[in-house]
Amino acid sequence: MNRVKPHNLLVTSRPFKLSPGTSLSSYIAFSFSPNATHTHLALLLFSSKFLPLSGPGSGNPVPLEERLVGVVFDARANNVGVCVGSVDPSVVRDLGSVGLAIGGGEKLRSWVDYDASSKELEVRVQKSGSEDRPYEPVLAHPVNFSRLWGMVRI
Repeated sequence: MNRVKPHNLLVTSRPFKLSPGTSLSSYIAFSFSPNATHTHLALLLFSSKFLPLSGPGSGNPVPLEERLVGVVFDARANNVGVCVGSVDPSVVRDLGSVGLAIGGGEKLRSWVDYDASSKELEVRVQKSGSEDRPYEPVLAHPVNFSRLWGMVRI
């Protein structure tokens, strides 16, 4: 999988407090056109204590990639990866192995869940129009938010 190269960034205006026992859940629906020039979609989480983002004039010496957690869909490679403290995925799953192709224009749905008790980030993906949220994740990876950020707002 290629490194994450963001073209657009949407930052929520309502950060929330991450404390012990906080679980997270997010749902997205998406598709990539077969001739897309941008072939990555990423859901990125990072602590608001690191804003403004690093870069020229930001005054923030720690690079963003050292403090982000992300889920990246790569249409060209037909996979999903989880990034923890790096823009390079820590773990990757070929979606063809579960019968999915994300680069052909088909609408898909994904759930990204963080379970605080197991400290695991889970990614579920299915074709749009399927009835229920899949029980089994296509990818799961351990993430310890408190080690990355402490108990802060994200």
